[in-house]
Amino acid sequence: MRSRVAVGVMALLLLVVVRLGLSRPPQADLPVMQTGWVRISSSEDGLTTVITVAGRQPTPDGVDVIDRAYRLQHLQPEPLTYEGPASVTHRANQLVVAVDPAHGWRFPVEGKPVIAGSAPTQYLEIPVRGLSQHWGAAIHRPHDEVVATLLTGVCAAAGAAGTCESCSMGGPGESSCGIDCGGTGCSAECNGGSYACCNCPGNCQC
Repeated sequence: MRSRVAVGVMALLLLVVVRLGLSRPPQADLPVMQTGWVRISSSEDGLTTVITVAGRQPTPDGVDVIDRAYRLQHLQPEPLTYEGPASVTHRANQLVVAVDPAHGWRFPVEGKPVIAGSAPTQYLEIPVRGLSQHWGAAIHRPHDEVVATLLTGVCAAAGAAGTCESCSMGGPGESSCGIDCGGTGCSAECNGGSYACCNCPGNCQC
């Protein structure tokens, strides 16, 4: 009888430990912050913005090489421009660009939960339809080349020419996705009106 009770107690404790382990936040929720030379460039129609961070030493010809890039897909035209030192923090469902304690931007994904107090209230808040981050060899290039790639690599709206036809990761009904393409990768987070689509080499979007 005692052995059955002991086994039952051990099973219950194991179940509690497993449940507690599953309740821990995933590693992907931890913020990623980079400080360096930041440039913000928007498409001519203002519907897409690319933010690059160069933290490495420039090449011999003085060109900054990008460490990480982010693409914002706007809900409405939001032409943005900036060049200078800043910190960029990406966490689940939002991107924050901090120039100084009083000046910066906060880009939350529309309709998705974000952590309260994760950016100063005086920062300009611009909700976005989609937020993607890009890293690895594919973006270790000059800013202008990265911007040219990310501004032209966005699929058209559903039913229009250039629509995403297939997704290696994500797809209809998925609000986020990520992909590792071997030395490069990307991820995307989308609002309720879009779906996430990730393909190699490093193309993630909403």
